[in-house]
Amino acid sequence: MESFWRHSLACGTGARLLALEKRLPKADKFFVAGLLHDVGRLVLFLQAPAAAQRVFETYQADHRSLQESEHNVLGYDHQAIAAALLKRWSYPDVLVQAVGCHHTPEMITAGRMESAVVHFADYLVHAMQIGSSGERHIPALHPRAWETLGLTESSLEALMSAVDEQMEAVEEVFLAN
Repeated sequence: MESFWRHSLACGTGARLLALEKRLPKADKFFVAGLLHDVGRLVLFLQAPAAAQRVFETYQADHRSLQESEHNVLGYDHQAIAAALLKRWSYPDVLVQAVGCHHTPEMITAGRMESAVVHFADYLVHAMQIGSSGERHIPALHPRAWETLGLTESSLEALMSAVDEQMEAVEEVFLAN
């Protein structure tokens, strides 16, 4: 669980920093979206542990992504679970969509920037190997998200450094024993 929350906190931190760099309004909402992007996996583990076990068995056997294994076993994935939960909690639709399509930002028409931010933050944190969402592979980066964000190699390096710098303080607040 600690590794899961490290991944989620890093994704939230990366999303917030990216929103600040892009001068997007209310950058803190991106922290929340990044923090909650994989909450559907927690719901699955807590509410349907046998189904979660089948997902992981399929994941280990098929060597596909964890999201594909969720689809194969359940017919839906953690994104759909998270989106339904956030909708029930009355989150703004743009954040529901950003979390609900963080692996598939090409599915978004409204809120393209928000979706790109969460998608890229998740990709970045996987590449930086901060914590784990359960996925052993770095998810594919969708080209449209990269284009939407308009990042450069130097901005990417600065973002990675900033995530590293802020993680100690974020973990101290959220993961203190």
